[in-house]
Amino acid sequence: MAGTADFLTDADLTRIERLMEALDRSGVDYMKVDFGELQLTLGKGAPLAPRTPPVSAPAPAPAAAVRAAPAPAPAPAPTASGEVIAAPLMGRYYAKPEQGAAPFVQVGDMVTKDTTICLIEVMKTFTSVPAGMAGRVVEVLVADEAVVEYGQPLFRIEKA
Repeated sequence: MAGTADFLTDADLTRIERLMEALDRSGVDYMKVDFGELQLTLGKGAPLAPRTPPVSAPAPAPAAAVRAAPAPAPAPAPTASGEVIAAPLMGRYYAKPEQGAAPFVQVGDMVTKDTTICLIEVMKTFTSVPAGMAGRVVEVLVADEAVVEYGQPLFRIEKA
């Protein structure tokens, strides 16, 4: 591996290669690993910007949004049309691939079943959430960087 840091041993490089192979075989899209002073982020797609500083600062605000999210979620169900896309796991919801980037989807966007609509981070591992159906995004139910629970409604999609 040309250009690797001088402090990495052959054993470190072997461990990193094994992690890359495991990531490739898994359903996980991103993985962040700490090797002492080295922080390594592995991903199947475009690299993500480090999230640790931005996430720790606004943590109190998303916590309030999470407490408020379960109450509004049942209310729109009778009046709003469309299918709900729920969180497949508990973690931190990211509407954007990295800080400063445009959201994966916005209200009015057309999606296919394979369109990535958000990321959910659990223990520094990022998982892409696909739309699972073709249609138009009619409602985004969660604030960016909020903590979400398993099964919590994230989006409402009007099937095409």
